[in-house]
Amino acid sequence: MYSMWISCRKLAQVGSTRRLVAISMVLIGTLTFTSTGWTQKRELADQEPKSVAEKPDLDTDKDSPKKDLQAKNTGSSSMPKSLDDLREIQSDVRSVVKQARMSTVSVEMNGSAGSGIIISPDGLVLTAGHVCIEPNKKVWVRFPDDRRFLGRTLGVNHNVDSGLVQIIDFLPKGKVEWPHTPLCNEPVEIGEWVVGLGHPNGYEKGRLPPVRLGRVLFVREDTISTDVTLVGGDSGGPLFNLAGEVVAIHSRIGRRITDNLHVPVGSYQKEWEELVAGRMYGQPNDDDPEDARPLIGLAARMVQGRCLVTQVFPNRPADEAGVRVDDIILRIDDEPITSIRRLQRLTNQLEPFDRVKIKLLRKEKEIEVEVWIARTNRWFPGIDGAEERK
Repeated sequence: MYSMWISCRKLAQVGSTRRLVAISMVLIGTLTFTSTGWTQKRELADQEPKSVAEKPDLDTDKDSPKKDLQAKNTGSSSMPKSLDDLREIQSDVRSVVKQARMSTVSVEMNGSAGSGIIISPDGLVLTAGHVCIEPNKKVWVRFPDDRRFLGRTLGVNHNVDSGLVQIIDFLPKGKVEWPHTPLCNEPVEIGEWVVGLGHPNGYEKGRLPPVRLGRVLFVREDTISTDVTLVGGDSGGPLFNLAGEVVAIHSRIGRRITDNLHVPVGSYQKEWEELVAGRMYGQPNDDDPEDARPLIGLAARMVQGRCLVTQVFPNRPADEAGVRVDDIILRIDDEPITSIRRLQRLTNQLEPFDRVKIKLLRKEKEIEVEVWIARTNRWFPGIDGAEERK
């Protein structure tokens, strides 16, 4: 039995069509109203948990899975008026689900989980900003068949609630690309039928991403509202049109059953370069912007006029970039380091999640590493109050 939660708010407004829908559900025998879908308690999760690919090609004229699906038609935003109309919607939904389920993933970090959708062959994942929290965080990307692969958060915009993740693990044996779903390059219309997937209440082994069908209620610049019912854990999951293209990403819910808000893919496209570069805009919930200071993650002191690294803090930017104890810091982005105060001043001028080039001297050989700056709510460890020695 093909089960889904189907939005009937609009169906109730069409008189005899409502009875037609109810009768045809029985006749078709493949769509099941799940009453518990409407009464299920909706809870938001407290914390939802290689080179970067180029911007995905959105040219829908090129070969894509869309050619294997029903193209957008004049009925995509109209009410079904016959059994044939319902069968057509059913066929479209089945095609969308068949294509998209394996690329709808769970994004897991520190015991929390959200959802995401893979949109490129090399494993770029669109998700919500509050799922990523901030750039350069390790996450697990879990597939519906329970396989999981290591990923890393890239850019985040908390003002919009958009986020990007890159799978950095190796592809499974015998695979040349990750399963992925195309993006839509056209705005959705009010009343358009849409399909939602995700992992409500977190990933559940043996359960495929549940399917929900609904319609677009209103569209704003950075927000789409639908009656596709969302619950905690769906955040970051995909919203599709009936052509099987991603039109938006689940963001948040409100008090009413129809308060289901999504970030349109156009908002991701507008800031694509910043997302790929790993920038962050805005702040996670409850974070004070004044507490965010740049962090490299090393301690140093001056020895014979040179800036000697005396400690590298584990799992911090310097450590991940390959800086080692006893390295000599020569330059940061072409700025010479002549004192600890200068190192501190240059560090404090950086923005969290900047990427900087640091030139080092290691065993009389110059090397260069790229450091992805982190953020901290306290002063740079090992520098504040450090005593300069010559």
